[in-house]
Order: sequence, then structure tokens, then C-alpha cells
Amino acid sequence: RRVVIAGVAAVLVLLAGGAATWFAVQDRDEPTGGPTGQAAAAWTRLANMPEQLEGAAVAAFQQKVYVAGGLLTDAQRSKSGRTYVYDPATNAWSTGPDLPRPISHATLVATDSALYFMGGWILEGGSRQVLRLDAGQNRWVEDTPLPETRVAGAAAFDGTRIVFAGGTRPDQSPGEEIWAFQNSAWTVVGKLNVGRQKLAAVTDRAGAVWFVSGGDQRNAS
Repeated sequence: RRVVIAGVAAVLVLLAGGAATWFAVQDRDEPTGGPTGQAAAAWTRLANMPEQLEGAAVAAFQQKVYVAGGLLTDAQRSKSGRTYVYDPATNAWSTGPDLPRPISHATLVATDSALYFMGGWILEGGSRQVLRLDAGQNRWVEDTPLPETRVAGAAAFDGTRIVFAGGTRPDQSPGEEIWAFQNSAWTVVGKLNVGRQKLAAVTDRAGAVWFVSGGDQRNAS
């Protein structure tokens, strides 16, 4: 297995924070400006989200896109406890099970058989919570908490285990620890070269995870 840390700018945006609009990349039939015979990609506007959100957790699971938690755009910047589900087959949103409490800046990650909601920012501060979606009962159930509270960390499934890194620690410093989650247990598997908040994670689901971008909010590095 490999865990790769990258310090370059993120290249993929799944959800535009602060906008109640959903976009997807689709191939066009005709080439536009590229090499001969090569189709170009274009952004296509799809169904609006039910409400405007920022700092929500997003993941694709079982042919659908899940959006959970986040900050609302009211004057109080209230946290959301809702879960929304987008179905590409119908280009429509539905409501999933509510989270146990309002929360933002959490991490949502899918394995082959389960969807997990990890960490986040609750009213009292950072959270250690780990929730697993019980689709049959239409509810979130508790699983083994993170070793320490984390806000705005990143995680990906490497094909065998979930790998989680970075985020904001209880003392507001950027975390550098890399943890692995397997069989409902956490282990330390490494460290980032520097601590990072609001980073991204991608995986090939064949043993490799890349942690991309992020920084230290205290000095905007």
C-alpha cells in the first residue's frame, strides 16, 4: 500500500461551496480545440441542490452522490444536520437520514460496502465521531471514533482500508497524523510532511492514496 503526500493545487472540485447548484463533467460528441478526433469535456448544469451549503461532506456511493452536514447561508451561519442524495439516473435530489447533530467540515468516504461520516465541527468544537450509514434502517449508526478530534481532514478508501489525514487538531494546529481504519479499529500509519487543514484525498482503490493541497490556516501557507 502507498500513501502519497502532494503539495500541489487541487485539480478536482466535486461540489461548489456556497452555491446550491450541481455540475458534472460530460463528454461532448464533437472535438473542440483539442487534437484531431479527441472529444472535449464540458460542464453541464444539473438539478439544483435543495438548499445552499458550504463546508459540506461529499462522496459517491452505490451510484449516487451523498452530501451531508455543512454550513447554511442564514445570518447565523447555522450548521446543518441534513443528508441529501443525488441520483444521476433521474437527475433528482432526495433527502437521506439526518445526522445525529448539526455539523460542518466533516469527511465523507465510501468503501465498497459502506459509507462513513468522520470528524467535523460541531457547536462545541471539533468532533471525534465516526458514523456509518445503515441504508436498510435509513439511519446513521455510531462506529469507532477517531483517535482525536479533527475538523476539515481528508480520507479515502485504498481498496482495503480507509486512510485519514490532516485536519484541525483540538489546539487549532494543523494535523500531520495519518490514520488507517479497518475492521472498526484505528491505527497510526504515518505522518504528512507538514500538517495540513482543508486538504483533499484521492485514491486508485488499489493500495494508493494521494493527499493533495491544504495548508496551515494560522499563517495561510
